[in-house]
Amino acid sequence: MAICKEIISDFNDGKTFYRYYETSLKKKTHRNIRVLKVPTIISLTEEHRLASTPLLVCFSGCHTRADVTFMIDSSDSVGQINFNRQLDFLKDVTNKLNVGQDQVHVSALTFSSGVHNKFYLNDYARKSDVLHALSGIQYFPGNTDTADAIKFMSQQSFSPAHGARGDVPHIAVLLTDGPSTTKAITKLQAQTAKDNSAVIYTVGVGSGVDVDELTSVSSNPDLRYSMFADNYDTLNSLSDMLATKICNGELVLFLIKTKLLKKAFVLSYPSLLPLSLYT
Repeated sequence: MAICKEIISDFNDGKTFYRYYETSLKKKTHRNIRVLKVPTIISLTEEHRLASTPLLVCFSGCHTRADVTFMIDSSDSVGQINFNRQLDFLKDVTNKLNVGQDQVHVSALTFSSGVHNKFYLNDYARKSDVLHALSGIQYFPGNTDTADAIKFMSQQSFSPAHGARGDVPHIAVLLTDGPSTTKAITKLQAQTAKDNSAVIYTVGVGSGVDVDELTSVSSNPDLRYSMFADNYDTLNSLSDMLATKICNGELVLFLIKTKLLKKAFVLSYPSLLPLSLYT
C-alpha cells in the first residue's frame, strides 16, 4: 500500500492544495493512468505546469533498517521562524520512516556556537516519542560550527554507547542555510565520518549556502546525496525525496490524465527509471 499526496496547483496565483489518500499501485487501481518515459524532473513539472493538471505523489513506504542522525542548523542566520520550519521538515521526514525497535532509530543535534545533543539513537523506540522530541527542540543562535556537528555525529551519535548498531547503515542528514565557520575543517571532519562508514545527506536552504562545501560534505554521488531548497517556504517539498532515499524506496510522481492532457507521466526515485505501464 502506498501513501499518496495529490497536489493541485493554481498556477495563476501560485496556490497549492494537498489531498492525501492510500492506493495500491501494484493492483493497478489507476486504470486511467498510462505511464511513459520521462527523462528529467524538469520535463515532468513543465508538462504539469502547461496542462495545469493534478500531480499525484506516491511514497511506497519505508522497509529499511537504519540509524539516522539529524544535524540541525541553529545559527544566527536561521532565526526562530525558519528553525521551526526545519523541525517541521524533519518531522515530516520522520513520519515517513519506519521508526521502531528493530527498524529505524533516530537521533538529533543542533549546532551553532558548539553542538547541543537533543537525543540519542537509544533514547526513543516509538515514532510518536521521536516526533514529540523533535517538536521540543529549542533554538539557540550563534555561529555555524558545522565541523563540530559532524565530528559529534561521527564520534558520539553513532557510537555503540549511544545506541548505534553495527549491522545497519549509519545515515546523517545535515540541514543548513549557510557556509560553515571553518570550511576546511568541515570537509576534513566529513571525510573522516565517511571513512568511518557514515552516509551523509546534505540539505541546503536558500541562496546563502556554499554549494561546493555541501557537495564535498555529502556522500557520492552528489545528485543523490545533496539536495537544495530555494527557501524555507519550499523546504518541505524535499521531504518525500529525502525519506525515499533514506529508505531506498520509490517516490512515484504521476500526472493525472485529463481532457487537456492525453498522456500521464511517472518518474521514480532513487533509480530515476520509469515504472511499469498502466492501462
